Amino acid sequence: MSQTYLTRKEKLAYGFGDNGLSMSYTIISFFFLFYLTDVAGLNPALAGGVVLIGKLCDAITDPLVGYLSDRTTTKWGRRRPYFLFSSIPFGVSFFLLWVPIPFSTQLGLFVYNSLLYVLFTTSYTLFAVPYMSLTPELTPNYDERTNLTAYRMAFSIIAGLVAVVIPQLIVHSFATPQTGFMIMGAIFGILITTSPLSVFFGTKERVSGNEDSTSFFQGVSLTLKNRPFLIALAIFLFTWGAIDIISAVFIYFIKYCLLLEGYDSAIFGALFISAVVQLPLWVKISEKYGKRMTYLIGIGSMIVVLFPIFLLGAGQLTGVFVLAILAGAGVSVAHVIPYSILPDCIDYGQSVTGKRMEGIYYGFTTFARKVTTSISIFIIGQVLNWTGYVANQTQNTATIWAIRSLIGPAAALVLALGIIFMLKFPIDRASHQAIINSIQDHNAAM
Repeated sequence: MSQTYLTRKEKLAYGFGDNGLSMSYTIISFFFLFYLTDVAGLNPALAGGVVLIGKLCDAITDPLVGYLSDRTTTKWGRRRPYFLFSSIPFGVSFFLLWVPIPFSTQLGLFVYNSLLYVLFTTSYTLFAVPYMSLTPELTPNYDERTNLTAYRMAFSIIAGLVAVVIPQLIVHSFATPQTGFMIMGAIFGILITTSPLSVFFGTKERVSGNEDSTSFFQGVSLTLKNRPFLIALAIFLFTWGAIDIISAVFIYFIKYCLLLEGYDSAIFGALFISAVVQLPLWVKISEKYGKRMTYLIGIGSMIVVLFPIFLLGAGQLTGVFVLAILAGAGVSVAHVIPYSILPDCIDYGQSVTGKRMEGIYYGFTTFARKVTTSISIFIIGQVLNWTGYVANQTQNTATIWAIRSLIGPAAALVLALGIIFMLKFPIDRASHQAIINSIQDHNAAM
């Protein structure tokens, strides 16, 4: 294994790559379900079905793309060719999501939006899986990975801030939301094409993989036998599953429960600014006390914040701003720790099997996340439908309490499950160094 520490230029180039992922993911998380129900006119149950079908179809490609990138051999490396060739499909498919085509039937709307969503998520995967797989290949150092992840997540959170504030401003600048969302899709479609190119031109793979005849299914089998990875995967899924729930419901919460629709962008801004400002603090805490303790403190604080959010009354503007700022701690930690422990599990897998399969690990991670996200959003759509949700109308008591329960106790419970698994996570700084020493000894003996 070569150079342990990266230059700031490399970290910035790598971090910038997350702009496109964060912008597209955040916009879809916050606005796509709302767009389908309140702009495109799709029944909420069918809107949830669009996300479920799209993500389940796409999830199949995640481990496959990871496996292919593990076995790709070019003068640019294993991962970088995917960055070059995925950039334009990534941007164009995002734009098409927001191009409204009128259909006379709900079935037509459902099929049209489902096909577009499958197209987008597949393009997303072609960039996202090789991009995430690059993290452990840039440096083998335990703390440097946390630092590198912090660079990436600084861009991610800032891009997320842009993605929750600017789309609203663009949409509200036009006479109809249909036009506004289409223009928004075009602008952000152009922006996100630059992210894969930044990583392609600004980074170089360092930790090389090993060539072997492991098949796709053998690779998946070895991945599922890696106990630290399975624990880390559970932490990742519960952490981001909770955030997915909050993201999908938050715009409904602000509009229908708090009656503060005009303040959406400002509230989102407070949350994301708080999160990005706190990133250096949590990196320092991680360096001093370790990743486990950092996660427990940050996510624990977010659980505490979710309960008063659940109880907020209509019009309580000051309260929601204060709680959004406090929730920034948990959002910041969620962006750093779950991502930074995954490469350590890949090192563990290599020390046990002698095989380095970043692509399959990250492909399986994105597969699992898309399945859980799609199921979560599908369930949210069903809950809204069951409780009698009617778009752009005053909601009944059952719908109001369903929205409140999803953003409060339900999300808090999912985060608590993440904490339980983090208490079981076995890799700390000392054990990770022993893993690296074992890999180096094995390589030296070959």
